[in-house]
Amino acid sequence: MPGEKQKYIKLQVYVLKKDDISDDEFHKHWAIIHGDECKKIPEFNKYVKRYQQFHQTPQDRELAKSVLGDETLPYDGCAEFWMESLEDFKKFRDSEGFKTIAMADGAHFIGAAPVCMVGSEWLQLGPKTF
Repeated sequence: MPGEKQKYIKLQVYVLKKDDISDDEFHKHWAIIHGDECKKIPEFNKYVKRYQQFHQTPQDRELAKSVLGDETLPYDGCAEFWMESLEDFKKFRDSEGFKTIAMADGAHFIGAAPVCMVGSEWLQLGPKTF
């Protein structure tokens, strides 16, 4: 049986921490402060159906190398947004709250310009989440 295309489009944003903060500071700020700040933005709550953060620490990289023998992507994390359309994400990104809250806070801990992937999820195994 072939996989099933899921309902929402996904945008994954790969981020690097600023050079002048520790790994611990980066992960704490992103997980606790930034997530709470984003929830204050009306367009975030209106257009984003799911937001999750994938944190990769130096210890995670070492574990992947020692257990699996694999190199990891050179990012400190990945923010994943689910929405009904890319246009909905653009409405969030173009909002005043994105600029004055999300981007302003991101300047405290995000380094080089993030890169992204956009696409759809094809479920092959496991239950649907939406």
